[in-house]
Amino acid sequence: MLWVDGSDIDIKQFSGQELCEKIATDMYGTDKEQWHKCSDFIQNAFFIIDFDTVLNMEGFPTPYFGYFSKEYYCKIVRAFQTIGAVNDAEILFKAVHIDSFYSKILDDKKGADEWNTIYDEFNGKLEQLEQGLYINTDFDIWSLLFHYLDNNIKNY
Repeated sequence: MLWVDGSDIDIKQFSGQELCEKIATDMYGTDKEQWHKCSDFIQNAFFIIDFDTVLNMEGFPTPYFGYFSKEYYCKIVRAFQTIGAVNDAEILFKAVHIDSFYSKILDDKKGADEWNTIYDEFNGKLEQLEQGLYINTDFDIWSLLFHYLDNNIKNY
């Protein structure tokens, strides 16, 4: 299998958890464009780990905040769906729609007095959604990702 750094790797030597740890260790040492050269199941792990990293470091990210493009965010949503994290995928799907709606309004109101009020409303809706994400519940997203990787390693 082609690894993120361009080398060949035998993924059969890893468990899902070990592979996830290797992905997390290696992914930020390369350009994100390299990620797209890896197998789809590895890319899904990249998307989830990348989202989780920004979520933990910066707060609940949506495209408006500039960490992810809308296209990339949709790949994150699909990755959550693919591993079986349906609730989290639905929350992220709602967040991207709220983001699209408020981004247009905020852009139109730039410099206007009501911009702060609209921005606060936008953040309030995101905060409500964030409460249902795995990071704020007892849901173990990582066991799902490990299991997903285990299955893909087995079938590779």
